[in-house]
Amino acid sequence: LERAGAGASRLAHAARNRLMSSYMYAPLPVDEAIARMRAVPAAERGLLGAAWQRGCLGRLYAMRGEFDLARELAHGGRQAFLEAGLLQTAGGMAMGEADIEWRAGDAAAAERTFREGADVLEDIDERAFYPTLAVKFAVFLYALERLDETRQWCERARATTGADDVINFLYFDMLDGCLLARDGRAAEAEAAAERVLRQAEDTDFVEVRVFTARYVAETFHRLGRAEDARAHAARAIGIAEERGDVVLAALMRGELMGVGVEVASA
Repeated sequence: LERAGAGASRLAHAARNRLMSSYMYAPLPVDEAIARMRAVPAAERGLLGAAWQRGCLGRLYAMRGEFDLARELAHGGRQAFLEAGLLQTAGGMAMGEADIEWRAGDAAAAERTFREGADVLEDIDERAFYPTLAVKFAVFLYALERLDETRQWCERARATTGADDVINFLYFDMLDGCLLARDGRAAEAEAAAERVLRQAEDTDFVEVRVFTARYVAETFHRLGRAEDARAHAARAIGIAEERGDVVLAALMRGELMGVGVEVASA
């Protein structure tokens, strides 16, 4: 009975953590997601549940541009898992902390945090969080025009991604579209972009829908499909704005303008 009770407790904590993650990833307005996260009773969270909540809240506050608070929350959450010896979760949470630094415009801090998380996960030969961290690091490196490193981290991610990880394969295809277009491999680039368009609508993961639209826009721009590029650029920015993620909308606008895609003024 004690073992059954402990198992039920672990399942309840896992379910609450997944619920809090859904507030961060689902198409809820940012303000509403923060309110729902804050409404989870402290007595139901537990020490590590509270740490997970801090990590999720940090990412949500970063969407509103409240970077000091976001950093404090996310770093505190990750440290709690490190101190508890739960290295898998701590390594995975580095993705969220790196995202906050990227949004805040501190590329050096974002890169350092990505690498810290990767080192932790590699040390324990982890294969759940690691491939997603690796491909998200590749996306970050691509935005910095560090293309050789982008390819290297994509390969690391591919080598460790499970066949059923739909989200990672969307990231691979969106990056491949841009990289292939840069290499003059137009038919392959177009095929990758079309795969993204077919599959991205099947997810409610808002950030993925924003990023895939942004990268499809760049691919089409590089292929000379200016009208399609403008349409997908507007979609990427519009999804972020509709959610209230003003920081991501601004970053997408800046990145797209930086590669020559026409976007509407803010």
